[in-house]
Amino acid sequence: MFVQKGFDVMKENAIKKINKIGKAGYIISNIGKAVVGVGIVMVLTVLMVCLCMPKDFVKLKLDARAKMEVNLEKFGISFSEKDRQRITKELTEGTMTLDGEEYGIETLEVNETGFDMTACGTTREFTLKNLILPLILGIVYLAMTMVTLFFIGFLCKEIRDCVTPFADGVISKMKNLAISLVPWAVISGFTNTVSNSILSGKTQISYSVNLDMLMVILVIFALTYIFKYGAMLQQESDETL
Repeated sequence: MFVQKGFDVMKENAIKKINKIGKAGYIISNIGKAVVGVGIVMVLTVLMVCLCMPKDFVKLKLDARAKMEVNLEKFGISFSEKDRQRITKELTEGTMTLDGEEYGIETLEVNETGFDMTACGTTREFTLKNLILPLILGIVYLAMTMVTLFFIGFLCKEIRDCVTPFADGVISKMKNLAISLVPWAVISGFTNTVSNSILSGKTQISYSVNLDMLMVILVIFALTYIFKYGAMLQQESDETL
C-alpha cells in the first residue's frame, strides 16, 4: 500500500515536470513565431521596395585588384636581359587565378632580381535586382521556420496538458513535427546558390542535402516509435491492473 502510494506520488511529480516543460516550450514557440512574423513582414517590405524601384536606383561596382612583389636577391638569383624579356612576355600574355577569380595583368615591372606586378579582376556590379532572389528565398526560409514553430507549439501544448507522455496526441504531434522538418533537409541545400548569386550576380546551381537536419528527423521518428512502444506497455500494464 505504502509502496503504491509512493509510486503514485513519484509519477504525479514526473507528470508535473513534463507539463512544465511543455508550458515553457509553448511560450518560447509563441515568442519565436512573433519574432519570425516580424521578420517576414520586414523582408516582404524590402522585397516590395526592390520590385517597385528602378533596377538602377542603387548601383554598386566592385573592382578586385591584386599586387605581387617577388625579390630573389637573397637567393643569389639574377635575370639577364633576355630572361627579363621572356618573363615579361609570359606574364603579360597570361592570367592568374586567386580564390576562383581570374585576374588579368595590369602593370608589370621586371628587374634583375625579381618583378613587381599588379593584376585586375572582373568588375562586379550589384543592383537592386541582385537582391530579389535572396529576399524571396529568405521569405521561404522564414515561412518554413514559422511552420516548424507551429508544429513545435502543437507538440508543447499537448505535452503541457497531457496526463501521460505516451498519449496518442503527443505521439502524433511528434510525428508531425518530424515531417515538418523534411523541407529543411531538402531546401537548405540551396544556401550555396544564394550566396553565389549575391556575390557574382549570376545564379549558380549548387545543391547538397543537409545531413545534420536529416539525422534530427530520423531521431524524432525513432522517438515516435519508442513512445508508441511505451504506450503499448502502459496499456498492457493498465489492463493487467
